[in-house]
Amino acid sequence: MTAIGYRLGDAGPLTGPRGVIRLHELIAHTGHTLLATIGEGASAKSDEVVKTARHVADRFGPHVKTFIVARNAAASGSAEDLLIDATGAAHSRLGGGEEPSLCVVRPDGHLGLRLTPPTLPAVEAYFARILA
Repeated sequence: MTAIGYRLGDAGPLTGPRGVIRLHELIAHTGHTLLATIGEGASAKSDEVVKTARHVADRFGPHVKTFIVARNAAASGSAEDLLIDATGAAHSRLGGGEEPSLCVVRPDGHLGLRLTPPTLPAVEAYFARILA
C-alpha cells in the first residue's frame, strides 16, 4: 500500500471502455485523479463511495479526473468511468482492500489523500485547500 505523500507507482492491468490501461498511464495528466476503490462493489457502502466520487467529478470536473475501480464488472459504475482491476494490483497499491475508499493522486503522481471510509465533507475540504 502506498503511503500518503509518496509516489503512487504502477499497477494493472485495468480494463475499461477504452481498453487496457496501467495505473501510471491513468494518472498521467496535468490535474488530480480521484480513484474510488470499491472491491467487489456489492454493498451499500460501495454505492455511497460511487455517489461521492461522481459528486466530486461534477463539482471539480476541470481539475479532477474521476474513476471507479472495481474488482469485477458487476460493480456500480457507468461504462465511461468504470475500470476493472481483475488482479487486485491497483486495489493493493491504493490501499483499497475490502472496504471502499477514495484516493486522490496529485498531478505529480504522489498520493495526496486516502479516505476509508470516505466522507464528502473531507473530500471537499481537501480540494478547497488545494484548488483555492
